[in-house]
Amino acid sequence: MQQAEARAQALQTELLPLQQAYQQALQAPGATAESVRPAGEALQQRRATAQQEINQLQAPYLNAIAYVREQLMAQIEAPVQAAMAAANVDLVVQPEAVLSMAPNSPANLTAAVTAQLNSRVSSVSATPPAGWQQGDTLRAAQQQQQPAPQPNPGR
Repeated sequence: MQQAEARAQALQTELLPLQQAYQQALQAPGATAESVRPAGEALQQRRATAQQEINQLQAPYLNAIAYVREQLMAQIEAPVQAAMAAANVDLVVQPEAVLSMAPNSPANLTAAVTAQLNSRVSSVSATPPAGWQQGDTLRAAQQQQQPAPQPNPGR
């Protein structure tokens, strides 16, 4: 990630002359859309290629984060159910859905779910398997949870 941040700063420095050229073209006496277009297009094109370069540098890091999250989410149901049972809670909502809650409220199951998850999942891998795509881990977990189709004896 540091490599991506360092490269992003370097790219910002590289973009400065193009940004300045564009600003000068805009402020030139008698500037028209036609006269400004080349500087604008050069700036826009370089920004796009810079963003692609940053995305490529960040991809392994972001993929690792997504893989870890998916591994945890694939196993979250049992810890949530255990925390709900321990707290005698019937409903769990996402934190974003809560309008207001008192500090240290027993309705906040975050710590209990985290403790349950930590006790059940000793470790996860940060290195996705070759060819892994976001969603693969969750899809595989869902397929494992679905019962196998029953044969139709009437046929």
